[in-house]
Amino acid sequence: MSDALSTPSPAALSGDTLAQLPRLMVVMGVSACGKSTVANALAQSLAASFMDADDYHSAESIKKMSRGHFMPGSLLDSQFATLERPDADELSCTINIDGTPQQIMQRINAALQAFE
Repeated sequence: MSDALSTPSPAALSGDTLAQLPRLMVVMGVSACGKSTVANALAQSLAASFMDADDYHSAESIKKMSRGHFMPGSLLDSQFATLERPDADELSCTINIDGTPQQIMQRINAALQAFE
């Protein structure tokens, strides 16, 4: 992964408009890559709510996951291929997840500052 940022055109969002937007951040990644750890740290650093998608799985799905039943790795490429790129008016960034949660948070904070 890279630290590339995807930003809208300067005319798309002014600083005032950006400050008024609701803050919803989605942390995405493959199973067991540290999404919950990083997302929780991000929420704490922003004094925001943290919601873990794992909490919304059915009881049956949670049982499967606890037994080690996850999506097979062979499906990973097809799952990434179905993701849509963000539209021009959607702020997004890709963060390299190599390193400690603290290092990842430093990268996230730098990316967020670039949007201000």
